[in-house]
Amino acid sequence: MDAVSPHRARQEAKAILSEAFVGEDPIAKRKKKTATNYGEFLEQHYASYAKVNMKSADEIISRIKKNFSNFFKTPMNEIRPLDVEKWRVKRVEDGKKTSIINRDLSSFKSSLNSFRFAQSKNRQIKPA
Repeated sequence: MDAVSPHRARQEAKAILSEAFVGEDPIAKRKKKTATNYGEFLEQHYASYAKVNMKSADEIISRIKKNFSNFFKTPMNEIRPLDVEKWRVKRVEDGKKTSIINRDLSSFKSSLNSFRFAQSKNRQIKPA
């Protein structure tokens, strides 16, 4: 858990209140920083994170772009397990091997988990 000193918390609160006083919306400002759809998230956040933290980042990003492009315009909070399962069923029906489907799905889920982790901690994903 990140600890903030009382002095620092007061300074940040004063800065937010002063912005609100002059008419800025601090919540809207925070929302602008987050990606609105999966494609934006992949390009703006996850790709750089993966390149720093994963040995096969280029392969993983390429795999996601190739197989999950239908999710690129989907808002992050609207990607549902049922949608992902429909993708999986279609791949099985297309005759793809289960191991390939699972590998692709693992890459996709990893990116979604990174987004959800960052949201739960109210942070941006940053390369290490």
